[in-house]
Amino acid sequence: EPFANCDAPRIKDCPVAFHCRLFDHHELGNQAVIYAEVIQLYVNDENIEQHEQRYIIDPIKLDPLARLGGSDYAKLGEVFSLDRPK
Repeated sequence: EPFANCDAPRIKDCPVAFHCRLFDHHELGNQAVIYAEVIQLYVNDENIEQHEQRYIIDPIKLDPLARLGGSDYAKLGEVFSLDRPK
């Protein structure tokens, strides 16, 4: 299902998708840093849990993959929580 007011398609089986507007980018050698404004966010309902009056994305269910650069990637390791300052 595409994002509202956006002609770009969304990858059907992707559990999280961002509709962004390009703000700026900088070339760093053969890499690029992209700065964007997130306009819309899609998260598959299977990856969301409700805690009291907040909805959170369950990192274990999401099982994200991170691109580190070059040919290096990382998977989620230990998950832990820290209380937010009041």
